[in-house]
Amino acid sequence: MSGDPGQVALDGRANGAVTLYNAAGQPIIIQDGQALPWRPVKLYRPVTDSRDRNAARNSGTLGAAGMGGPAAGTVWDTPSTLDQNTVLSEELTKVYVDPTGNGWTLHDMVLELFKDLQKRQAGA
Repeated sequence: MSGDPGQVALDGRANGAVTLYNAAGQPIIIQDGQALPWRPVKLYRPVTDSRDRNAARNSGTLGAAGMGGPAAGTVWDTPSTLDQNTVLSEELTKVYVDPTGNGWTLHDMVLELFKDLQKRQAGA
């Protein structure tokens, strides 16, 4: 494939042949220039525990269950920058729902910790 490999990657296309493996461990051959896999992202999904993995991983450009990649939290070697970014976005926008029913994003928790740090430093 001609052109800038970086641009090809940003466009979500393979720069050369790639072999991926689906959830069942069967090989998926991605041809040069073919669209790389990506999965839909669910932003601000609620979780109630640190190991809560309720993300959908059974759809995307590789098709239905088994071809959209493995379950959340399991290894999937993908060269797709788009896929990596969708998964990262989903992880960074989780909303922790505490036992009282309040929702907390990662940024909410970091800000609360920083506010507490400032309060402690001011009192020291």
